[in-house]
Amino acid sequence: MYSMPIEKGGGGKPKIPSISYEEARDQILENIRVTKGIISSLPIGQRLPHEFVIGIKLDPKFAAKSYYPDSLFNDENRFSAFEEIGSRIWRETRQIANEPVEERGKMFFVRTTDEGLTRFEQKLQQAESRLTKSFKLDIRKIHALDAMTEAEKIQGIPSAWSGGRIEVVLHPFDIDAAIVMNQFLQLLNRFNITENQIKKKQYDSGISFVSLKGNRELVEEISKFNPLRVLHPLVARSLPVTRGILGAASPQAPIFTGRSNIVVGMFDGGIQETNPYLENYSEAVEAASQPEEHDYVQHGTGVAGAILYGALNELRAPDQLSEPPVSVRSFRVLPTSDPSDVDLYEIIDAIETIVPSNPDIASYNLSLGPDGPILDDHVSRFTYACDTLAHRKNVLFSVAVGNAGEAGAGLDRIQSPSDAVNALGVGAYTQINGTLQRAPYSCIGPGREGNKLKPDISAFGGCDRTPMHLISTTPNQKWLNWGTSFASPLVASAAAQLIGRSNSAIDALTARAVLIHSCIIKNANSHNIELGHGAMAGDIQEITTCSPHSYTLIYRGELIPGKFTEIKIPWSNDAGVQGNVTFAWTLAICTTVDSLSPDDYTASSVQVSFYPNSHKYKFEKDNKTKTIDVQAEPTEKARLLEEGWEKSTFPVSESGPAPFSTEEELRSTMKWDTIDCREKSKRASSIKDPIMHIHALGRGKRFAGTKVKYALIVSAQVERSTGDLYAKILEAFPALLPMQLIAENQLRIQS
Repeated sequence: MYSMPIEKGGGGKPKIPSISYEEARDQILENIRVTKGIISSLPIGQRLPHEFVIGIKLDPKFAAKSYYPDSLFNDENRFSAFEEIGSRIWRETRQIANEPVEERGKMFFVRTTDEGLTRFEQKLQQAESRLTKSFKLDIRKIHALDAMTEAEKIQGIPSAWSGGRIEVVLHPFDIDAAIVMNQFLQLLNRFNITENQIKKKQYDSGISFVSLKGNRELVEEISKFNPLRVLHPLVARSLPVTRGILGAASPQAPIFTGRSNIVVGMFDGGIQETNPYLENYSEAVEAASQPEEHDYVQHGTGVAGAILYGALNELRAPDQLSEPPVSVRSFRVLPTSDPSDVDLYEIIDAIETIVPSNPDIASYNLSLGPDGPILDDHVSRFTYACDTLAHRKNVLFSVAVGNAGEAGAGLDRIQSPSDAVNALGVGAYTQINGTLQRAPYSCIGPGREGNKLKPDISAFGGCDRTPMHLISTTPNQKWLNWGTSFASPLVASAAAQLIGRSNSAIDALTARAVLIHSCIIKNANSHNIELGHGAMAGDIQEITTCSPHSYTLIYRGELIPGKFTEIKIPWSNDAGVQGNVTFAWTLAICTTVDSLSPDDYTASSVQVSFYPNSHKYKFEKDNKTKTIDVQAEPTEKARLLEEGWEKSTFPVSESGPAPFSTEEELRSTMKWDTIDCREKSKRASSIKDPIMHIHALGRGKRFAGTKVKYALIVSAQVERSTGDLYAKILEAFPALLPMQLIAENQLRIQS
């Protein structure tokens, strides 16, 4: 009722390439000659019979989706096609004035054949008069065409690395799709690696992920394999078990009356099922191939206890725990088939099977994942799996960002899958001398393209000076430990409570937005790479209760890319509001993700424009500008129009990126991020019928037309009000429905 579709125009001047067509053509013809030589010299085992992959690097100025070189990829003949199968960023360092300068731009992976490359070469050799204007323009955008080098395919392997588990990613193919994996297995057979020694997964896009053990010699051989997209180490994070110690006596277990039907799912090392704190409020599901191990069970028990009860720091032996507001379903995924070498693909396989099979769970905790910082030029299978499940199954993953925060610059960056753009990456804070600060071990941002503002949120995880008190497998004693492993369960529990107690008003996407928004309000919109948007509130009521002289609204919907919708922000000039009014909003989207394009990972986004006075317009004439309230000044409006002034299509916006910004500027302002948090203060006297415009954006052709799901949380906080602002808002906007949380005792079921 308070939103409506609108139409907007576009514009902006296109960029002109700095090189002529003739110069570009000659350069590319030379590139093709060299590339043909490289491809033809590959041994039979290093390329497929028909298809191969090359890279087309665009000039850095042409990174935006509007500069996509369509005319290069329009041949429908499979055997002569140039088909784009993904992208990433290319980087080159060159000397300018004796100083090294890094150039970077978009590179498209192109699948083609010998015939296809020859036909492309022949087309370039035609007379210009026979070529289309768009083709010649696209050729001028090209920086280089080449076959990728071995070094461009290997990422994250240090010079001292001699062997270990690696993740191999293979390009998608068409003609040779049925044989690419067999040919890769034949390559592995030369190193005595058989199919039953690897784990593999091919997704709908055709991209294939493979997990295997290898050494330096194997890596060098695989890097020559033309279908290879990327190769990098794959090591499981160590769980913070051994450093934990037994502490003071634990509080008394709850008196059981019933178990909450709000279920939090967790993937971990199992739980102690007979533990008096867990047995009535948890369910254990076996998903691992090996018998349970004590350390893993201790870790999982601590995580489950954090989900159910939070930190036990303030509770002593005589205290009795209240019944938990949620229950736990623990999926034991550790140890994997080889306990000495945790294969994360077994865990991912389990997650991809379990989540669709448990529709009653909307919130999951993940305190495990690959060790090592995320890579900008590669999306791990773990991250892609979580993002895809979140989008398709409407679930929320709360993921620990990792405990390598003291590993040194670059190595302290967040770890997969906390970089998932549809999930919450959870960092840890601690309390030292009464001061809240990032726990030293907690990994820091930034995140990847699509959600650079990581961590999303922080929760208490403790430290060696102020450990977190947890449920122990030892009777009557707490377990004292610290880590992001124990911070993320607090967020997963809060998300589940928001969803489960809201009577369907809040879903997984909205819960993500609400949790972040509650941090924004407390932390004055000050995201940083250490604590994220801020520390999560300690109580669910604190998250859902508005402070005096304020109100918060939730908007949910979906839009087709390219479309706009207008949202009315409830406001009353009769409430006696005085001084400043601060509007804060958090927009979260759940988007399809593109595993083929780490640089364009999010297939869609949403932009918000805020208009505090929806009657205030700009008028322009002869490079002069005037701004007036057309409702308050109708005579002046009529005069300006009569004199030839042109009125802006929409009111004066107080937010959003500048029109027709460059792609780099838009990327730097997080245009494609799945979270957008803003804040704007205005004098109460300047606010009049405020509105917001939501604009859905899409990029790439693989997901064209896919709707964008969004949740928008808007808060208004006033300095002073002589009237009842909340009552006046409800009076003026009677269709607004106050959200009521269902009482905990109404959600308990007898077990």
